Formats: sequence, C-alpha cells, structure tokens
Amino acid sequence: PPTVSLKSRAAVARAHNRTAPDFVMLSFFDGLGTAFMVCDNYCKARNLQWSGASWEIDKELESLGAEHFPQVTLRGDFEQEDAATLQKLVEELDPSGRARIVIAGGPPCHDFSRIRQDAPGHAGHEGSKFTRFAQLIQSVEKSWGRSRAILLVENVIPQNRADMRKVERMLDAPAVVHDASDFGTISRPRVWWCRVPWQEIAHRKDCPFNLRWTTMQGIPRVHFDVDKDELDSFDTEGLTLPRCLTDEAKPVPCLTTPADDPQGRPAPRSSKGKISSEATQRSLADKRRYAPWHYESGVMMMDRDQRLVIPPANIKEQWHHLPKGDYDEFDLSHLEDPDEHWRQSRVMPHPEAKDASIEPGLKQWLQVWSRMRPHLAELRDAVAQQIEDLVDDLQEDTEAWYANLAPHVQKAYRSETRTCSLQLPALEKVCNLFGWQDRDIFKELTHGFRLLGPLAPGLGWKTRNDLRYADPMPLDEFLQKNELYVKDKLRRCRVDPCWEAMAQEIASDVTKGRMEGPFSSPASWPKQAVPLTTFSHTSKLEKGPIAHKPTCFAFAVHQVGSDGKPKVRRAEDWRRSFANATVGAKDSPTYHDISTYVQLAVAIKQKHPQAQLLIWGLDHEAAYRQLAAEDPDHTWVILPTPHGITLWRHTVLMFGSVASVWAYCRIADLMSWLCRACLLTPALHFVDDFGSCEDADLASSAFECSKRLCKALGFSFKQSKEQPPHTTQVIQGVEISVHDSFVKVSGTAARRQRLDEDLVSILTSNRLPPNEASSLAGRLQFYCQSLLGKSHSAT
Repeated sequence: PPTVSLKSRAAVARAHNRTAPDFVMLSFFDGLGTAFMVCDNYCKARNLQWSGASWEIDKELESLGAEHFPQVTLRGDFEQEDAATLQKLVEELDPSGRARIVIAGGPPCHDFSRIRQDAPGHAGHEGSKFTRFAQLIQSVEKSWGRSRAILLVENVIPQNRADMRKVERMLDAPAVVHDASDFGTISRPRVWWCRVPWQEIAHRKDCPFNLRWTTMQGIPRVHFDVDKDELDSFDTEGLTLPRCLTDEAKPVPCLTTPADDPQGRPAPRSSKGKISSEATQRSLADKRRYAPWHYESGVMMMDRDQRLVIPPANIKEQWHHLPKGDYDEFDLSHLEDPDEHWRQSRVMPHPEAKDASIEPGLKQWLQVWSRMRPHLAELRDAVAQQIEDLVDDLQEDTEAWYANLAPHVQKAYRSETRTCSLQLPALEKVCNLFGWQDRDIFKELTHGFRLLGPLAPGLGWKTRNDLRYADPMPLDEFLQKNELYVKDKLRRCRVDPCWEAMAQEIASDVTKGRMEGPFSSPASWPKQAVPLTTFSHTSKLEKGPIAHKPTCFAFAVHQVGSDGKPKVRRAEDWRRSFANATVGAKDSPTYHDISTYVQLAVAIKQKHPQAQLLIWGLDHEAAYRQLAAEDPDHTWVILPTPHGITLWRHTVLMFGSVASVWAYCRIADLMSWLCRACLLTPALHFVDDFGSCEDADLASSAFECSKRLCKALGFSFKQSKEQPPHTTQVIQGVEISVHDSFVKVSGTAARRQRLDEDLVSILTSNRLPPNEASSLAGRLQFYCQSLLGKSHSAT
C-alpha cells in the first residue's frame, strides 16, 4: 500500500511560499510578532508573498510567534549574528535577490526611559544592545550588495536627546514621534527611526494620509489624518468603556506591564501630587500591579455591578488593533481526555520529590565537599590557623593603613583595646588569592560607605525588575525637602516615651566611637540643641553645623528579644526625612531564608543518604555598625528629650537607611564567601544572621573555624547568640529540625503563644486600632512566610 507522510505546519508554510517573495521581513527584538502581522495583512490585501526571520530570546514569545507565523525562521539572539551570517540568511530567504528587505526592531527601552532619574542610555546593559543592533545593520547593508532596507525601529522617548541622535547617525534615519492616540483610543507615544522622505511625501498626491506636524518634547511629531476608532466596534463583554473615551473624548493613557515584584510597582516621582487619593487606594488594594494612573476612575472600566475594574487583556488587544483573543495562551486540550489525565498523573513526580533547588555556588561546593569530606576537619583547622598567622605577620601593614584613615573611620574600627579591629591588608590578600571579584569593597572599607545617592552593585545580585530605586531624588532637592521636614517636625516636636533607653544607647555609641556629640544646632532651626547631662561625657555641647545638614530623627522600635522579653532599639527615620529617596539601585541583595536551609539539607541527603545532619547559627556582632560612613555630615540625628533636643552625628552606618542594608549585605556576602572559599563550608546568611547545615562529623569544625576565620579578619560574632551544631535550632525566628527522612519547620512555641493571646484579646475586646492592626498583619505575614506558605495546612 502507498505510504502517507504528514508535514509539519512549518513545512507546509514553507512549501506554500516557494515562489519568490516580494518582501523579506527581518524582525529584531520581535516580541509578540506584530511586525509579521502587519506585513502579512499588507501582503494578503495585495496578493503579495513574503518570508521572514525573527530574533527573540524569550522562549514563550518565540513559541507564540512560531504558532502564528510558522514560515518565519527563528534565529534567537541577534548578538550571535554578524554581517556574513545575515547576508547568507537573506540569500536563503530571497534567492532571486529581488525582494525588498524590511528591518523592524524595538530594542529594550529601560535604559532610555524618562521615568528614570539617571537613565544610562547606550551606556547601560540593555541600552548598549541598541548600539550593537545599529552596528549590525550598518555592517550588513554595506556588504550585501542590495539596496538599503526599509527601516522601522521604535523606542520610548529618551531622557537624553543625544541617545536619539546617535541612532539617527548610525542608521542614517531621522527620528520622529508618532502616538497611537491619532486613532483616538489609547496613547502610546514612541520615537520611530525610518527612512521616509517626509518633506517629499507630504506634498505627493498619492500620499495615503494628510500629515500634520507638531513637536513632542522638542522632537518632530507626525500626526496622521486617520479615521478614529469606532467605540461600538470593541467587544467589551459586558464592561462599560472608560469615561475618558465615552464622555471626555480623551485616549486611555499608555499601558504598562504588570509588576513582577510581589511588592508591586512604586509610583514614579513625576506622578507625585498628580494621582487622586481614590486612585492611590485602589492601587494599594490591587497590590500596585500597574502604574498608579491606571487606577483613576476616568480610565477604568465598569462591570455590571458598577464596580471599577482594570481593562482585561482581550480589550487591551483590541485597543492596540490586535485580533481579539489572538494571543491567548490557555489551552484546554489537556482537559478533554480524562483517561490521558490519569495516565499522566501516574508518572508525574510529586512537587516535593523533585531535586533540591540550591544556588550554583552551593552546587559547586557540594561536588568538592563530597570528594574532600575525609580531610575537611583537618584542612579547616589548618586554614584558620594560617589566616590567624597571616594577620599577625601583617600587623605593621595594618597599623600603617589604620594610621592613614580619616578620623571618623578610625573611630569606627577602634576596638576596645584601642587597636584596629578590621584587618584589611590580610583580608585583601586572602580575597586576592581566592579570586574575590568586588574590588571596590576594599576602597569603601578604607574611606567609608556611601549613604546618599547611587549605590554600588552587589556581586552576583539579581537585577531589580521594578522601578523602586530607579528614579533617585537629586541631592539639592533632597536638602530642601529635608530642611523643611526637620523644621516642621521641630515645631511640633514630641518626646518619645522611650527616650531614656535611646539616650543611653547613643551615649554608649559615643563611648565606642560609633557616634559623636552632642552638638549645637544651626541658628536657623526653630529649636536649639542642648547637651545630654545624664552622662558626664555628653554633658557639654560641641560646635555643630552652622547651616542645615542632612538630618533625621531617632525613634524607638519595639521588638521581642531572643529571650522572649520586649526590647527597644533605636532607628532613624531615613524614609520620612527623604534620605532613602536619594538612593539609586539596580539590584537587590541576596538573602538565604529558611527555605535555603531546607533545600541545602535535601541536597546533602540526596548526595549522601546516610549523612546525619546538624544545623548551627551565628549572629554578627554590631553588624552594620562596624562599617564606617563615607561622609559623617550625611548622618546627623536628633533625639528629643524632656530638656530639649539633642543633636548627634554617626561615624558608622545607620539603622533605617536603605544604603546601610545594601552596604552591609555586600560585607555579609564577603564573609560567607570567605567561609566557602577558604573552609569549604556551605555558609549561608540572612543579613547579619549566619549559619549552615552539614554532616554531624563536620558541622563542629565548620562552626568553630568560621568563628575563628571571621574574628581574625575583624568580623566577630556575638558569643551570647551562638548556636552550636544541633538537630534543632531557631533560625530567623523559626524552629527548624532535621531528621533522617525529612526537615520540619514550625513557628516557635513562644511566637505561637503570643499570636494566640493577641488574637483572643482582639476577638474578646472587639477592638483593633490601626497601629495594632498594622503590627498584627506584619507578624502574621512573617509567620506565613516563615512556614513556606504552608501555615494553612492544618485546616
């Protein structure tokens, strides 16, 4: 009998397009594949043929494009191309050499966005791709022996005009702005680089549209005299269109993508004062998924129950002239055959049975650890001893380095024995030997860490996917707002009930060199500073600043100590005083939460099922207060007392500062890395809480040698908070215990009891003030997160 073979959709599409194409579409940074959709619609309307190639590194988008346009050649990352490979590709797509080449592209826009205060443009990691893309187009057009391509490249309106001009020169294409608001429904202003002879076509009779010119932010803007969208043509599925369209004849504002961060999308500073309180409340209730202006009542839709809703995706598609539902990814086919469902479930691994998920550094450690286990205890002791000897050998270098430090940095590193606590020459030498990559950290340890302005990136930290720290406040604006804030708060200043505890802590920090003062205050302030007469060494005023300096207020933070008793800590209001608003950060610190301990234990047991695991923990002494601030004039703090305000200045990093967290986490990363690199311990840390999990034969050596190594280099741990290796520990406020075949995580008995008592009290009194509600919500959220989202399982 004759055989029958079935061709794939892509093969059928290629066979259909064997005729010479009229157009070759090359779409870079392809996204949803809208360039192909436009090309396909144009060619079908005119009975033309086309072929194409796509460059897109997002696998889901690549699959989506292949589904809609199977004839398109998928090329992946454009950075793998050069002029020769592109020329060969074009010859394969158009052997006759007669097709017109169309190049479309929408390079990443984040580094050009006007929302960012310091948009790096072409110098940024993403922005530099635009430059390399333009260079690729330049080189291929010079070599392929064809006429120049039809060019359609778009991006956001850039913060720096020079970035736009650079692309104009490289692509030899003038830039114009066009906004989709010409169609009347939605705004989406974009810069377009294309080789259209605008002056010529504007006067041609065959020009399909009347053109009108204005400017947008100094860039020529072209308006097309097109028919407005018919509002009745949109299938709203029972929703009412936004009031801005129906009553005000204004377009919906430019859409933004949903926030990836669970904390939501922070509002840009440029929107301050422009968003109504109702929109702000709706944004917070929706966890700030979208930019705040999308929650204004005039741009939201209304359902049948007269509730305001964000426009759903299928309506947004229609507003952008995309086919309704054309990009739906949900596929119900797997639910249509129940027998197949059961067959698959029998062979499907349970989520809890999958391999441990540990970071690459721990995977590397596990391989080495498995081979070195018999020798590790002896090796760790020898390495710790060698580093202690190295510190002794370099003592003269350390003293010389310490003598040349700025006075406030010397105070920060002065130990109780009046010698230098930080052994930087030895630390730097060890880091060089083992290949530590963050070289700037040694300069910062010498000169102090910055507290205002852009922050240094961490080593291997994940890039942020939100704009929370993308738009830092300029320092001159900060100083103005900070001065107004300080003066206003001084006029209505109140004394914290816990002022004595905070005053005692400050006096102790002055003795230790972490703070200086008390100082006199600027004459321009509405209240003048007084000394703290409670202690002899703070009973006289030192000469303070003449003019206003960056200043904040101390306030009490109430916590429960490890002994179960309440304690008071002093913090500074760097958020309310606008200091944190000056911070610019592109990444986020890495934290090893309780799940990391669980995954590490699972990984070790999978590799060595007979291992008897123990957990240990350490708490860094003084933590960020061991690190010097770069400029003490950025660290002024006011403590109100019943006798008047007192003014102080830090020499070290402050509690309440975002910059302090970033700086300290880089140091904590360094400490963990030292233990991993030198001692081959699987060191973990969550800010200043250090610990690990290891086989019983080696856990004690890891615990003791980690203490010795860090102490030798100047990073000591609290002796009172040491948690020697044991099967059960309280880590990060959560009880974790390791067993032969499982790891158990539970809330501590004391924490459960306090929560139960508070909940009973609230229910019996039928009263929950806002401040108590906020505190309770935070504690419940911590409890749920610490139990890995399984706190509801008992019910």
